[in-house]
Amino acid sequence: MSKPARIVGWFGRALLTVGVLVLAFVAFQLWGTGVHETKAQDSLSTAFDQMLADAKPTPKPSGPQTTLPPTVAASTQIATEIGQPIGRLQIPKLNVDKIVVQGVPLAQLDRAPGHYPQTPFPGQAGNASIAGHRTTYGAPFYNIDKLKPGDLIHIQTVQGNFTYSVIWSKIVKPDAMWVLDTDPDHPNTLTLTACHPRLDLTERYIVRAVLQGRPAPTSPRQTEAMHRYARTASTLADGSTNASHPEAWPQFIIWALVCAAIWLAAWWLSRRWRRNEGRVPPRWVRAAVPYVVGLPLFGGALFFAFVNLANIVPAGL
Repeated sequence: MSKPARIVGWFGRALLTVGVLVLAFVAFQLWGTGVHETKAQDSLSTAFDQMLADAKPTPKPSGPQTTLPPTVAASTQIATEIGQPIGRLQIPKLNVDKIVVQGVPLAQLDRAPGHYPQTPFPGQAGNASIAGHRTTYGAPFYNIDKLKPGDLIHIQTVQGNFTYSVIWSKIVKPDAMWVLDTDPDHPNTLTLTACHPRLDLTERYIVRAVLQGRPAPTSPRQTEAMHRYARTASTLADGSTNASHPEAWPQFIIWALVCAAIWLAAWWLSRRWRRNEGRVPPRWVRAAVPYVVGLPLFGGALFFAFVNLANIVPAGL
């Protein structure tokens, strides 16, 4: 084979490899990220169950009671730190059952739906607001556009169980921060936000639901946290908030080099063993063995490379 033909052949194989890797990363974004989210949800669920156990009032001896009602006492036990679990979100119509965390940076939305920290907590007076992914990391709000007036949304926090009824849905621009404000006509509400359309960040899909029953109280610590986070963003969460993770670059490069080393080792061994003399085993078997052995190792390294690449490339909700 002439030198130009070999160059064209290598170039074609390189393009094919890049194309396969791009498709593999897209598949990882759509489905592989769910593995990360499922693991995070298991850990968050355990932590939230412990919070519920800790929030249960301790039985007191008979006689005059001086303690506050459980909902008031529990309001001081809600976590206000970014990344902490704050409740369990259940949307029967969408088959959604997820732990909600405090905060809406990408690192938190990759683990769970995130509570806008400048809004009240679910179940409390005001407009509690929650953002969630729509296409990646479990896609909890994938079918958010299927919610209609009258559909129910359930939230469990350390303050109790709360039910909301959907009253409207809208499509707005990313800078429509007014959707986080309290509506005087419906002062106790829940707002869900997600990107629209799917795989795009150009608009936001909003669902508003009204609380059924009386709201739970708010503690001074929560009020202070809400003021601290107020006006910290000019657009609704889009999955790219705080999407720049410089620390992910070294990890990505390391795992990418590991992938390359594994594949080059398999290629070199395959060529070497295929050229060895002998009829047992056949040449094609000798050539395939290094790839068969190396493929699981390559897949594992590629998974970790994609995990870090996903933290570098902004993702839509």
